[in-house]
Amino acid sequence: MTTNAAVSRADQGADLHRLIFELTSRATAVPFSQFVGEVTAKLAGFYGSSVGRIFLGGSQQPVGAADLHDCLKHLSVADRELFDRHDAQLAHEVRRTGRPAKLSQLPTKPGFEKLLRETLGLGEGYGLPIQSHGKTQGALCLYHRDPVRFSKADLQSLQALGNVLQGSVKQDDGSARYLEDVREKDKKMQHYKLHLQKIEMILEELRALTMARSVLLIERTAEFIAKRGEDLPYDESHLNVLLAGGYEASKRIAGLLGSTGEKMVVHEGEGESVLVKEVASRALLAIIYRDHDVPQLIAEWANSAAARLEEELAALGEVRIL
Repeated sequence: MTTNAAVSRADQGADLHRLIFELTSRATAVPFSQFVGEVTAKLAGFYGSSVGRIFLGGSQQPVGAADLHDCLKHLSVADRELFDRHDAQLAHEVRRTGRPAKLSQLPTKPGFEKLLRETLGLGEGYGLPIQSHGKTQGALCLYHRDPVRFSKADLQSLQALGNVLQGSVKQDDGSARYLEDVREKDKKMQHYKLHLQKIEMILEELRALTMARSVLLIERTAEFIAKRGEDLPYDESHLNVLLAGGYEASKRIAGLLGSTGEKMVVHEGEGESVLVKEVASRALLAIIYRDHDVPQLIAEWANSAAARLEEELAALGEVRIL
C-alpha cells in the first residue's frame, strides 16, 4: 500500500475542497453519466494525471473516464484490453482493502510494464478509495508520468465526493423508476410530484455532502415542505416553529444593529449545531450536523443548495396555482 501522506503543496487541501464544492454543485443539475464524467476529468486535471477513471460498486468497468493527453487513443485492441485489465485490478485492490494502492505494488501480466512506461509514457498508477458513510463504495484511479503524493485531506475530500456519487446513483435509478411508475392522469399532480422530488434530491445531496444528521426545508410560517436524514428525538413540528421563530428573531436583532449581511444563522450546541439559511424569502433550509472538519464548507454548500431550491420552489408555486 502507498504510504505517502504529505500534500504536494501547502494549500492543496483547501484547493481540493473548493474543487469538490464546485463539482458536487452539479450533481442534481445534469444527468449522472455527464456528472461523473465531469468529476473524473476535473480530478485528473487537478492532480496532473494523464488518465483518470472512477469505479463504483463492484463493477469492473469505470463509470467515468478521462484521457487528458490522448494516451490511450491509439492503442491496439490487445493493448487496450491489457491496460483495462490492470486498471480494474487496481480498482479492485482499493475496494478490497479500503486503502490507497499503487499499481507497481500489484502483480502484472507480461508486457504491461513496457506498455505503461514505453508506449504510454506513464510512470505509476494510483488508486484512491471513494468512501461513503464509512464504507468503500468505489475507487479513483489516476495515472501519472511522475510520482505524486496524496494526503489525508485528499481522502477526506473524496469521502464528501463519495457521498454525492453514491446518492447520485440512487437518484439516477430512482428518477427513472419514479417516472415509469407515475400513473396519475392529472398533469398538475405529476408536475407537482416531480418538482417535490427534485427538492428532496437536493436535500439528500446536501445531507450527504455535509454528513449532516438531518436536513429540513420549511416554510417561513414553520409549515413542513421536505426532509432528508434521521428521525429526530424530539417533536419536529415544535422544532420547525422554533427554527422559524429563532430565525425571525435573529434577523430582527441583526436589522436593529444595522446588519445587511448574508441571510444565515448558526446555533451551536455541545454535540450538534444547526445552520438556518433563508431560501427565496419564503422558506428556510435547516442543516442539523455534528462536528465538521471544514465548517465553512457547510455554509458554502448551503448557499449552493439554496440557489437551486429557490428555482424548484418557484416551479412548485406555479404548479399550485395552475
